[in-house]
Amino acid sequence: MADIKKNWSSQVWIEGDAVPTWTTLSSTTEEFSATVNMETDGYEAAHVKAEVDFQGSPNGNIEIAFYGSLDGSDWDSVPFHKITMDKDAGDNDLSFVIAGYSYWRMGFVNTNGADTANKVRASYKGWNYVST
Repeated sequence: MADIKKNWSSQVWIEGDAVPTWTTLSSTTEEFSATVNMETDGYEAAHVKAEVDFQGSPNGNIEIAFYGSLDGSDWDSVPFHKITMDKDAGDNDLSFVIAGYSYWRMGFVNTNGADTANKVRASYKGWNYVST
């Protein structure tokens, strides 16, 4: 009898990288991650990790939004979910699962325009199920 198990991808960086290279946010301009293509890669879902490195004395939080797309080019104007990373918690990282979207990407934005040195990065590992 066959066993069904998760088949994991390698870790993929969609904002910044493991060097570590961080993306510095500029005022309140939203920074978008690379597109994640769940359809072509055949992923059921993805384990996503977002990381924030706040400047020395941040004035505001960082909001992370998640946008879906049917084709990877026409993006929803309203995110399907938002998370706020709290400046008072210091550096933050958060893992979560995204499932059910053909394509998705993340948007990162400072909630206070005076912040110009907050940094972000994000990665994911996709999975599908295989029979062994």
